[in-house]
Amino acid sequence: MDSEYSTFGKNLKAIREAAGISQLDLALKVERTQKTVSKIEQGKQRIFLGDVYKFAEALQVPVALLLVGQPNEDKFQDDIDELIIAESHTLPTAEARQALLIIVRTFCASVRSNSPK
Repeated sequence: MDSEYSTFGKNLKAIREAAGISQLDLALKVERTQKTVSKIEQGKQRIFLGDVYKFAEALQVPVALLLVGQPNEDKFQDDIDELIIAESHTLPTAEARQALLIIVRTFCASVRSNSPK
């Protein structure tokens, strides 16, 4: 099966388990069998776009999270830092730039702690 199906299946399983939902409970929510959910998680069954949305709704996560998974936290932080440094030249002082960096890092940490694991 294609790697896209494998990636989706791995993401689905990780999100389902993090939410504490059994395959059977998820299957009932999306009107599929437990066997179908198992095959999808293993990347052994194709999935239609409509089903992707059903899984996302049932798990209360964005569709993108199922399709691409969680971002790499370290890379995400590095990207944020680079963006801030690149754009902070418009701030008048080093203290203002440092304050902005702290605010954005705090905000990002807050968003990550409130997102599904």
